[in-house]
Amino acid sequence: MNRYRRIIIYVCLILLLATCFAGCTGSLSKDNKTTTKEIRLTDALGNQIVLPKTAERIALQNFYAAEILIAIGEKDRIVAISNTLNVSDYKRFMPNAINYGDWTEPDLEKLIEAKPDVLICHASSMPRNADKIAAANITIICMDCKSLDSIASDIRTLGLITGNTEKAEELASFQEKYINIVKERTSGLNEDSKPTVYYESTTPYNANGKNSSGDKIISLAGGKNIARNEFENNKKVNSEWVISRDPDVIIRVGVSNTTTLVEHQKIMDEIKSRTGFNSIKAVKENRTYTIGSVIITGPRTVIGLLYVAKALHPDLFKDVDPAAVNKEYADKYLPGADRGVFFHPEVTSSRH
Repeated sequence: MNRYRRIIIYVCLILLLATCFAGCTGSLSKDNKTTTKEIRLTDALGNQIVLPKTAERIALQNFYAAEILIAIGEKDRIVAISNTLNVSDYKRFMPNAINYGDWTEPDLEKLIEAKPDVLICHASSMPRNADKIAAANITIICMDCKSLDSIASDIRTLGLITGNTEKAEELASFQEKYINIVKERTSGLNEDSKPTVYYESTTPYNANGKNSSGDKIISLAGGKNIARNEFENNKKVNSEWVISRDPDVIIRVGVSNTTTLVEHQKIMDEIKSRTGFNSIKAVKENRTYTIGSVIITGPRTVIGLLYVAKALHPDLFKDVDPAAVNKEYADKYLPGADRGVFFHPEVTSSRH
């Protein structure tokens, strides 16, 4: 009798341990991604987010989150997108996603029709009808997904949300590898060896000041932004303002479709033809560059950083080939991302 009692106790203990183990690990889908374990995270606005499981259906307002999800192999989870994403190059990766309309105020009926678990938004611009979206039981998660100082963390967060932490870690490590190469080589530069830079956004005289995306890229790449100590973010300046500061380097950002040599050269010609610009050191010494906007914001910002670092310090980065890194990114994460011209003119060592 005691023998049978011991057997029953042993069986009960085994069943109890098995239950505990299952509760700790969560159930797994066929692709070995956790689907039922509760997920806790803090979004870019400091909101504490709790998801009952990985998000199987995702709606996007955040433009850059789309590229990250595609890059980590989770494009099939995207079920709803904005007008902006619907006409972007990303659309080819998610042809069946519902277009919910204006990203600033999604069509609630269309959004609900897509049945998303979450809506990933820009941290800087929540939808105007966010309260109604939340009331429809759609969890809103605010993310940046575009800045060098947070991109790796944001990639890991999207890996957590989708359950694909392995691929997310690979992409985050790709980012950190090249960011660290730049940091290591520019951290020891003295102020005199850092060239002054006028960084202009997609419209003439739209200068990037302190804490702007351009300012962060310039600083990390070993340059001195001429607008850094004068104003925050972006501000319209004039030709006299630029001429009086006589920058060593000029970098102008092209619009999103600036991907051909002709388009880059057109922008370059406009800059050089501005009244008085022929007296600026950057123009006289042929250190004026154009850069495509797709590689200075979002998950490809690291590629833009490499181009800028090489333009500012060609000898310091003579062994770095930004175009090759762009191809590596395209081959591993985003097919076609390397098609086009993204920086002009090409930088070689000892060019000045």
